[in-house]
Amino acid sequence: MANRRGVSSDNIPNNPVINNLNSLLQDIYVRYVALNDDEFETYYGVFTDVFRQIHTKMKQVDPYFERYSSNVLLAGSHYDRTRVTKPDEFDVAIVIGLPLNERAHPEDVALVPKEAGYVHLRMGTQYKQLMMRDSCNWEINNAAYKWSDGQDFLLRSYFMDWFKGVVDIALNLFKRGSTPIIYSGDVPYTIRQSESGPAKTLIIENISKGFKLDVDLVPALKFPEERWPITNSYRLIRANWSNAEKFWLVVPKQNKNAGNDTSRYWRLGLVFKINIHLLLKKLRDAQDMDKIASYFLKNLVLWEIVEREHDRDFWTQNPAALFTILVRKLYNALKTGKLLYFWNSKDNLFTNIHPWTLSSYAAKLERLLEVLARPGSYKEVAKYLLTASQFHEYNYKFLHI
Repeated sequence: MANRRGVSSDNIPNNPVINNLNSLLQDIYVRYVALNDDEFETYYGVFTDVFRQIHTKMKQVDPYFERYSSNVLLAGSHYDRTRVTKPDEFDVAIVIGLPLNERAHPEDVALVPKEAGYVHLRMGTQYKQLMMRDSCNWEINNAAYKWSDGQDFLLRSYFMDWFKGVVDIALNLFKRGSTPIIYSGDVPYTIRQSESGPAKTLIIENISKGFKLDVDLVPALKFPEERWPITNSYRLIRANWSNAEKFWLVVPKQNKNAGNDTSRYWRLGLVFKINIHLLLKKLRDAQDMDKIASYFLKNLVLWEIVEREHDRDFWTQNPAALFTILVRKLYNALKTGKLLYFWNSKDNLFTNIHPWTLSSYAAKLERLLEVLARPGSYKEVAKYLLTASQFHEYNYKFLHI
């Protein structure tokens, strides 16, 4: 079980003392942001048990997956311990190796730099000779050879088709009639599927218990850190940012600006953990700034970490000061229309967000910054961090404004 950052309901005060912005933020955090421990245990327990059974079957039905599926990572907001709503969604990165990619050698798989954050994967000499060199392993490694487009490039679409097929075949083994059913303890859970982007989504349900959990399975190809950076324009991976096995990922995520050959594009991904300011996520959600991905906020904070690396006292400031600084950083990014990709500043993460949308988000934060500039108006900050229904309840019980 991962370390939790949740709170027990016993630790939520019935009559909180709210007399400044710090106390307001702290109370909103424990009441509306931090996950409830018991609830997290329930969802996480079902997730780990059900997914373990599916993952085991996936290895049984596909020899390539059995040999090269080396890691399963809980990604996204649960990996960072930064989810701010019910723990009913999990992102799972399934790390898959290539037959000839355990060392830094371009004859295995060549990484062809494209737009910042994207590469093409081209079969090297050794990769193209898999059939001749593999003998008894060819029957297994042939799966990876089939991801080629016939012009030596590995296609993300072929890779995804293979992965989704492995999931489908594995789930068929759990079918009772037309629906897969998996037991956790003595409780049955039905499994439905949907697809979005690079993810295969499993919807795990027990209707009689009112339980529903969405699990996004995202396959990713593993590359050794020796093969980073892709070009000199990419930031180096610092020693304290490396994962234990020293690898990074290539994810089959579409490049919307790629034109007709989009299936050759793969998105770079790095496995590192950072706790972004949770109240910033709560602000985003409450203000319906849905185009601002959690990944964007992570980049925002990474830039701040680098900028403040020689200021030992910066991150020990009180919550109100840090919150105000990060809100202003996000406002400035929205106002200028630029949030640069941390690992390669040639990529603007806001490129595909309409300027009008960015402006509307900036206007919301501008009003909040005006409130933050007036210490006596600290209670009004709750209007920005809470949904309308949450604020109505919170104001009636505690604020009275």
